[in-house]
Amino acid sequence: MSLLFERCDVLSIDWSMDHLHRGIVWTSCAFAGVFATMTMSMLGFYAYVRSSETRLQRFSLIPLGISRQRWRRKKRRPHYVTDMRKFPTFEAWSRSLKRTKRNTLTKKQPQAFARLNIKRVSRPSSCLGFRHFWTIVSHERVTCRGERNIFAIFMSSVLRFFVASCMSGVIDEYYVTRKTDDGSGKRMMIAWSQTLVYGNTLRAMWFYQKKVQVSKNYIWFAAIRIAVLRCFAMKKDGVNFVDLGPSNSDSSAKTKCAYGFNLSRSWNVDCYRRTVAEAQAAKRPPDLIGALLQEGASPPSKQQTKATKARRRCR
Repeated sequence: MSLLFERCDVLSIDWSMDHLHRGIVWTSCAFAGVFATMTMSMLGFYAYVRSSETRLQRFSLIPLGISRQRWRRKKRRPHYVTDMRKFPTFEAWSRSLKRTKRNTLTKKQPQAFARLNIKRVSRPSSCLGFRHFWTIVSHERVTCRGERNIFAIFMSSVLRFFVASCMSGVIDEYYVTRKTDDGSGKRMMIAWSQTLVYGNTLRAMWFYQKKVQVSKNYIWFAAIRIAVLRCFAMKKDGVNFVDLGPSNSDSSAKTKCAYGFNLSRSWNVDCYRRTVAEAQAAKRPPDLIGALLQEGASPPSKQQTKATKARRRCR
């Protein structure tokens, strides 16, 4: 009898191990099938949206928060918006800020870019690739700070990258040159942002930055400065508002308010208006890359700084 029980125990163990192995195999196949289905669906939807400029602009309305669907209207959050109609030039708008904030945008940011050798390159949104996706992953890992696991961060990054790639507008890439062992420089992308125009509003949409060993690189302030400069360059086309969107943290909200962007709950009424002529002109995408021909004042030299101080003493 003991031999019979031992034989039954061995058979039951073999049977349970066999079923466990089959369960693992079937579960892995199911996950692989779901992942392949999602990937093919996203690629098909991306090709469908990118095949027409009208579909591209129509999809862009959903992340902007101005879609006609009821479920989007109920979830609208207040945005930080500024009206540029009362300022004739970028210099006039910068003079409305506090002195420290004005110096950050007009002096410290250009000087930091020149010192750290940071370059900006503008491309269409269709040029998003693996480098941009990896920047989103790095940005999410820094912002979450242990609140999410690796899988949640990866899936969130995939969704953010997919939404950004299906939107219109341009992307601004920020590169820094690092020295290698052989003495040559290697260009590395450390941040990128996305900008688009709808109606009378320029929206600074997405901003993602890697965790780099560079303190005070002023890239976020450069994105604000470029957005305002683009708005003034496109004023002749009816662009009068700059929208930075909502804020997820109190520090970001305070920073936006300090730079002249006020909290607006009626932004969907004041902004994103389009006339009949603008709706017809929207069939061709706005030239955001060519709109920014002059990025503002370059970093002042020592001679210019001494001359400015001398003029102030004379006054």
